[in-house]
Amino acid sequence: MNTTLLPIDDAVAQAYDAFKHHQAPGVPLDVCGCCVSQDIERDLRTLPLKQIPAAHLYAYNCSAKRPEQPVGEVAYFLPRMFELMASEEGLIHHSTELNLDRLGRCPKESWNQGEWAAITDFSRSFFHRVITDRDPGEQPLSVLLMFHIAGVDIAPLLDQWLTTSTPVATANFVIDTYSNFWEGGDYANPFAADHPEFRQLIREWIFHPETRARFLDKLRATDFLAMSRDASWGSSMPFPLMVEAALENLAS
Repeated sequence: MNTTLLPIDDAVAQAYDAFKHHQAPGVPLDVCGCCVSQDIERDLRTLPLKQIPAAHLYAYNCSAKRPEQPVGEVAYFLPRMFELMASEEGLIHHSTELNLDRLGRCPKESWNQGEWAAITDFSRSFFHRVITDRDPGEQPLSVLLMFHIAGVDIAPLLDQWLTTSTPVATANFVIDTYSNFWEGGDYANPFAADHPEFRQLIREWIFHPETRARFLDKLRATDFLAMSRDASWGSSMPFPLMVEAALENLAS
């Protein structure tokens, strides 16, 4: 794993390099014939990897699948999945949280050091883009759950959010916790229902004294206060009201 944060395109390139020794599957894929047509299944195995459309991987990922996945098959498609996630060319699953579900169904010991480094480096680069984008398209907590389901340790990502000082990263914390956490003091996401360990990790992180103190400081910072007066944040709820809720809950 790189100690420095890679630009997202470099993280994708690293994944292509790390997984390049995996060949296109020569046998039928682990998909349901009702979910994936014969033409799409054949295209997934025969098209050049970089030419596989997002819609094909959407069908592949949404298909019924075995609890444990064929490692070589998932490894072959993974760089293209990362590339499509990074480029926003199209969805690869109907739900962000399940984008990398197949990866999480592969035994973690299946990956060599370089492959796992590529996975974790991509997680850091992708999450950084999400939390520092004013209109990220994905909620940060959903992305954290996505990587957790994939088998990635999200503790470094939480630390990344805590130490990212940009006002936008703070605003995304305000919005996501207002919508999905403060009301019940737990992460409210149906996909997290089967992952109590994830919800506990999020609770412990948000309620940790250091997290509270750091985000309270961020919410009172001059640059954040100036930005928070700027129009809306694509929400029907006034942003100052969400900030007030964050201040109240973090200080209590």
